[in-house]
Amino acid sequence: MSVDVGGRSDMPRWDLDREPDGVQDADLHEQLVDMVLAVHGSETPERAVAAIAHHACLVVQAETCGLLIAAGPGHHDAGGPASGALPLALELELGEGPGSSAARGEGELFIVRDTTIDRRWPHWSTRCAGLGMRSVLSVRLQTPDRVLGSLSAYSPAPSAFSEFEAQAIGTFAFHAAVGLAAKVESATLVAALASRTIIGQAQGLLMSLDGVDPAAAFAQLREMSQAENVKLAVIAQRVVAERGRPAVFSTGRPDVVTPQD
Repeated sequence: MSVDVGGRSDMPRWDLDREPDGVQDADLHEQLVDMVLAVHGSETPERAVAAIAHHACLVVQAETCGLLIAAGPGHHDAGGPASGALPLALELELGEGPGSSAARGEGELFIVRDTTIDRRWPHWSTRCAGLGMRSVLSVRLQTPDRVLGSLSAYSPAPSAFSEFEAQAIGTFAFHAAVGLAAKVESATLVAALASRTIIGQAQGLLMSLDGVDPAAAFAQLREMSQAENVKLAVIAQRVVAERGRPAVFSTGRPDVVTPQD
């Protein structure tokens, strides 16, 4: 794992390839199992993110934790408890910080021993220290085939995280990323299936009302979608709810509203 450690040159170096002792390893394994079960049992990706942040805090003895989650090319959203999301919101505002650097693939693990000293991200460091957070661990969240974002842990004490905790968060992040990716894919699939179902219902209604075939009914839905500049599934929901075309489309085209003097 590539590690970027900030701070003074006289600070002791860490050997992150060293094997943890048996007690630490057992505790980490227990937290990994609990986290995986919690993520698997989460009803939504948002709850999965909250579960990951909670168990990450237990693994590294952090005050709070937060996640940056990829929400599109070059765009991330902050997730987790408000206390953990706030320093990450600063990163999104300022365009710099260890979590953002990890999410962008500039390194796997960033260690900030003291935000009042570390100047790699000068604007973020100053603001983060102002929030009372002095130590930070930020690690990339990735599976073998995709990068989901990053996980960051915070402490109000300087040099708060040990060698083992820096090593453990890397192991934790991999398992968390695998679980989160599965949850996101599952939620996407459920949403896609729900959209397909509602569109099919709307097609059936239009076929019954107008005596048209499936292709013509779908073309009508697409025309309404484009006219209102909303997603096809949204128009389909309105068709089903109103048991036919929305009122604005009752004449086969959107009504034209003439401004009154």
